Amino acid sequence: MCAVGANRGEEFFRAAGDVDTAGAMLTLDDDTLAVVSFPGTTTPALTSGTLEDALQAVYVAEACELSRQRRQPVNVAEVRQ
Repeated sequence: MCAVGANRGEEFFRAAGDVDTAGAMLTLDDDTLAVVSFPGTTTPALTSGTLEDALQAVYVAEACELSRQRRQPVNVAEVRQ
């Protein structure tokens, strides 16, 4: 996966080393491509799922953050270790 982000709004995001808008491109296990974006103007929708689903989402989010910081692709397997 590869993620990018920017701060186009509030200064407190920048001060915390965070972003208020972001996007990521992921290659899933079966080579399906997925694109995720967060424009910063809406709250992400919360959906029901299992605890395992939630854990996998945390891994993806962590990999996205590492990719954004490093400015290079990161494999989710790296953060599962």
